Amino acid sequence: DSYGCEEYPASVVPNAGPLQQGPSSFVAIVARGVCTFVQKAQMAQKAGASGVIVISDTEAVQIMGAANDTGAADRVGIFVVGVGKTFGGRFRNASLDADALGLEPPAMSISPYASSLLNISELFLICLATLLVALGAFFSTADVKVHEPGSFSTALAPPEEEVLE
Repeated sequence: DSYGCEEYPASVVPNAGPLQQGPSSFVAIVARGVCTFVQKAQMAQKAGASGVIVISDTEAVQIMGAANDTGAADRVGIFVVGVGKTFGGRFRNASLDADALGLEPPAMSISPYASSLLNISELFLICLATLLVALGAFFSTADVKVHEPGSFSTALAPPEEEVLE
């Protein structure tokens, strides 16, 4: 079952047998569709997989939800990651080719995104925005005579004109 919705036969599970204990080093590669992401993860976990890669049917990676069965999602103890159609197809083909040639399977490193509190680009943008607001407030009052004569802001202010009525 290329969708990973049914129990995995022993013929496709590496090191399957009565001596297998705990999760193995294999990761299931399945296609999106037919069943929920939680069901895919449960079937792979039951077969002893350490994770699941879900190949999307488009280049857009779908947000994986548990539908209304959040209790079942809490029982999933392996990682599940979605990838686009092109990358997923290439990864699946590389895995199948390596298996057919007796080579090591392809390796992929996955790590969760963690935002940094001290991201230098975000800090720069915040400082620039604050500076622009402060300068706007400073120069918008240049013609209200709140600045000393001869100051920089007075020099940049437009010349005063008398209005005669």
